[in-house]
Amino acid sequence: MRLKDKTAIITGGGTGIGLATAHAFYQEGAKIILFGRRKEKLKKQSKKLGGSAIFVQGDMTKNNDLDQLINETLHNFQKMIFL
Repeated sequence: MRLKDKTAIITGGGTGIGLATAHAFYQEGAKIILFGRRKEKLKKQSKKLGGSAIFVQGDMTKNNDLDQLINETLHNFQKMIFL
């Protein structure tokens, strides 16, 4: 539990390396925000991770999506530590 009470935003969190990173951080106690473009994959994976994980659908190249990501993160977890 080395990451207990830490909050991590994982980009590309629905598949591949992003998803593997999310699982590793979760196992260490981090609160997780999965961010990416594929809503269904993000939703499915956040449910698998449980109550300390949420997802935000968006595109890293769009400022409005990044604003939403930050707002959702702060609303749900009050802070962010890792990106």
